[in-house]
Amino acid sequence: MTFFVDQKPYEYISRIPRRSNYLLKAVIIMEPAWEIHKDLIRKLFLEEGKTLHEVMDYIEEIHNFSSSKAMYERQLKKWGFHKNLKGNDWKIIQYKIEKRKRDGKRTDVYIRNTLVPEKKVKKEISRHAATIWETFYARNAPSPKTPEGMSINTPGQVSQSEETETESFPGFNINAFRRSWLPLLPKELPIYIEGIETEIDRRFLDHFVFEFSRVLTLINDDSNPFKEILLPMATQHGCLMHSLMCLSGSHLSARDPEPRFKERKHYHFDRAITDLRQSIEAEPPANTRLLVEDPIIASTLALCLNTICEGETEGEYRSHMDAARYLLTTQKPRSEVFRQFIVEFYQYHDVSNSITSLDRRPLSLRIHLFNPHAQTGTFLGIFDGLFYHISEVTRLRDRIRHRRSFEREPAVDYQILNEAVAIDSALRAWEPTYTIETPNWYASQLYRQSTWVYLYRTIHSSRPSEKISQVVDDALKYLDMLPSNAGAYSIILMPLFLISCSAFEPRQRERIKKGFDALKEYSSLRNIDPVLKVVQRVWEVMDTKIEDSWDWEHIIAEMDMDFLIH
Repeated sequence: MTFFVDQKPYEYISRIPRRSNYLLKAVIIMEPAWEIHKDLIRKLFLEEGKTLHEVMDYIEEIHNFSSSKAMYERQLKKWGFHKNLKGNDWKIIQYKIEKRKRDGKRTDVYIRNTLVPEKKVKKEISRHAATIWETFYARNAPSPKTPEGMSINTPGQVSQSEETETESFPGFNINAFRRSWLPLLPKELPIYIEGIETEIDRRFLDHFVFEFSRVLTLINDDSNPFKEILLPMATQHGCLMHSLMCLSGSHLSARDPEPRFKERKHYHFDRAITDLRQSIEAEPPANTRLLVEDPIIASTLALCLNTICEGETEGEYRSHMDAARYLLTTQKPRSEVFRQFIVEFYQYHDVSNSITSLDRRPLSLRIHLFNPHAQTGTFLGIFDGLFYHISEVTRLRDRIRHRRSFEREPAVDYQILNEAVAIDSALRAWEPTYTIETPNWYASQLYRQSTWVYLYRTIHSSRPSEKISQVVDDALKYLDMLPSNAGAYSIILMPLFLISCSAFEPRQRERIKKGFDALKEYSSLRNIDPVLKVVQRVWEVMDTKIEDSWDWEHIIAEMDMDFLIH
């Protein structure tokens, strides 16, 4: 086909009869032909808002250019022609607006030459707001390119009507006069504690002290760390106080859906994020000493908890957990007591997260070196070493899953089996440090049973057996021994999830459902319902495709859910 060399691709394509062989046309239509129509397609599709079918019909009728819908979609994707902006586009717009604001400039946003109302801009930025850590990292990176189809301009001058002279007194500017004497008026008293400013805020504070702070750790009396460590710190740091009041408001609104509570909790969340961002932006990019401040780390902790309080299931926790990981591996909190608490908090959620996710793997922080007295911990399994064994099992699961994906037989080879036997021996030797027959001792035994179940389900095929049934029954007996007001209920969700994934018998499942009800009654945390939803889906798979129930992490991913267990 040498004649193609002397002609432009499109000139030859246009001569192909419309009803000629479609495959021939698909082969000959090459990249230069698409580029010829790129500007017209952009105008029709983006600026004039025509549907894809309308664009295809117009191009074919006027320019005799025909291609399939799939080819059009591929080319639109390649060019980045999207009618609906992506979340990352709004993050870029947010970055540019805030940068211009720091430079004293106002901003109008245009999409395909159409002015976007300020209210819509604020709404979209709020929906897709960059996290405080994304903002921090962006300040050290080159300025991002404005998204395709968007433009940012400085609006016209503000109306001068405010400066209009009064008719009665030519030459006298009433607004300028007001501004001159306004600073002389007495000012209101300053806010005593930033973040505690209204009657609802005081309600949030009471709820935090007497209710919410007690349902987050094993310690549900006045010595719990949220009340003893974080609250005093927050009185000296407005950002942290806004974070804690947001948490308290989220928890209270779950029990009492008063509209004012929801409105105020959103206010505190926005203030917390704004204050964090301003604190970071106030520092030169090269100066990272600000991140050492304990209230900054505590605010990160609070944002993690907020995703739990709200029952969020789209991975909202990830940026906050990643920030905590960065801080704990690069910084050292000033207070050793706070350091022990925050490291234990992070490690507990980091390990728990790996049980429900395919790509989140725990970080080893050697936290047993910080506190040799396991009983002083606010969570189970960390200082006493049990979560180390859970992490070992998670690594075994990853290796087995890898061997299965490549159809390697056996999936559990000798090395994996040998390591599993070692974990089993360690679990048999493990003893809780709490006094026997106390609520925390019962909870510790439940944790050990669930860890063994996790190991057994990892190594063995997914099928019911007398052995696994007995261990699940024993675990449920320990759960039954917990008093309804036991602080251990604050951290039972993770072991209950593991036990649930091994409950093959209907009677066990009914008891487990009651366990979920007891958790909701105790804490009112909204992440309990999503976990129960996953458990019920795992049970469906156990009853229909039993072998597939081994990989509950994959089941969760297929449900398009990504959450943090507390």
